[in-house]
Amino acid sequence: MGMVDALYDLYQRRLEKPEGFAPLEPYGPPEPKEPPTLGQRVMARMPGMAALGEGLATPQGQILANLLLPVRGRLMRSTITNPVHEPGKYSGIYKSPSQLLSEVQMAPESPWMKKLFGVNRADLWDISQFGTRKGNLVPSDYLQIPQKGEGAASAEKVTNPANAKRLRDITEAGLEDRDIREGMGPWYVMDPYFWKLRDLVGHEEAVRLFKQQSLAMTPFSAGADVNTEIPRGLAMAYLYDKYGKMGADKFVAHGGARYFNPEYPERDYLAQIGMESVPGHSFHSTSQAPVALQALLERRLRGDQPKVASYEKASGVPETGFQTDQPVGDAHLARGVGFPEGRTAPLGSQGWRGEITMPEARRFNPWFKEKVTDPLAIEPTTGQPILWGMLSKQTGVKTPIGASKLELLADHIANVTAPRLGISPAKARDLILRSKAYSAIPAAPFGATLLSQPDDQ
Repeated sequence: MGMVDALYDLYQRRLEKPEGFAPLEPYGPPEPKEPPTLGQRVMARMPGMAALGEGLATPQGQILANLLLPVRGRLMRSTITNPVHEPGKYSGIYKSPSQLLSEVQMAPESPWMKKLFGVNRADLWDISQFGTRKGNLVPSDYLQIPQKGEGAASAEKVTNPANAKRLRDITEAGLEDRDIREGMGPWYVMDPYFWKLRDLVGHEEAVRLFKQQSLAMTPFSAGADVNTEIPRGLAMAYLYDKYGKMGADKFVAHGGARYFNPEYPERDYLAQIGMESVPGHSFHSTSQAPVALQALLERRLRGDQPKVASYEKASGVPETGFQTDQPVGDAHLARGVGFPEGRTAPLGSQGWRGEITMPEARRFNPWFKEKVTDPLAIEPTTGQPILWGMLSKQTGVKTPIGASKLELLADHIANVTAPRLGISPAKARDLILRSKAYSAIPAAPFGATLLSQPDDQ
């Protein structure tokens, strides 16, 4: 008996299981037909190797080929139930946890968080109580969750046992890596920022300023990376704190672009109000500025955008109210979970690749907590950024991996605001904390090379 025949015989015998034996549950639904292996494709095109290529096409040869050269589809099999689309550009989310971890590009830890706020990444992880600290808000405090209906069909497609195991395995691999755990786990922890503000202005004023700045900043995260969100949000907070609604209206009117655009001559721009150092954004007049203005005037977000509302409260502190039980459903989480495969929106559209919607969040968010993070004994606002970091290359994350929101703010203060104003980083920090100054576009991205895909926002 030849080697191929022996392997085939072994394969057949392994298929014969004792009665009552429960086979291991595979990732996702079975594929209807395996595509040709790499070996088959190459050998079929090599002169003189046709016979070998035909041999690999036999059942025995297929087993050998699968042992030596696993097909891409087998390595990256979808875990989405009855997907509408192929994984396409996001197929890398199905790589093994170890491979995903090896591809993460971590940003070196900035010294400025320690210098300006007295903590490092390990300290933030300690403040989060190793990912177990529970918030003091419940979803009904900040989200308008529909009480009727079962949620979106796309959410039903991603909330299955196979997908839960995949996400759990990836998150667990991130937890086991110190750099990922301490860098991404406490991504939303902002306590040292509040403590420093309280030292400057007292408790009552610190609560007011912290809430105001949070409401001004988080809406500018819609469709934007964090290094764009920060200067835009700080500029809105600065104008509102200095001039009230009139100042906020100025940013609403001018904040879409830095300079005059001849294609849209009727549009205002930031240079007209002396803020050309602040980045513009294509979502400014739709999902960003109007939401920020409403939040500042009403002193709360309306809660109809699950990503922005959950993000704003995840970035809170015990003194202002914060949440830990709702994952922040940005576009990267949506892609990593597999939502683009389950949505009916056209390929390449914002609806296909964008953030998690309210109908999707209604079903997905409780499932993520119950099936992904609870078994790992961590909170969703810890598991989600760890997953975000682990899948950063696969989903097009543009923000440095390992740098929390507080660390990025510290870098903005020391590397952008202080040089622009010609003052020390400590003085720039105190001005930013009290909304007496704003940041600008960094001359270069902070930390490691940012990982992006051209059409992603």
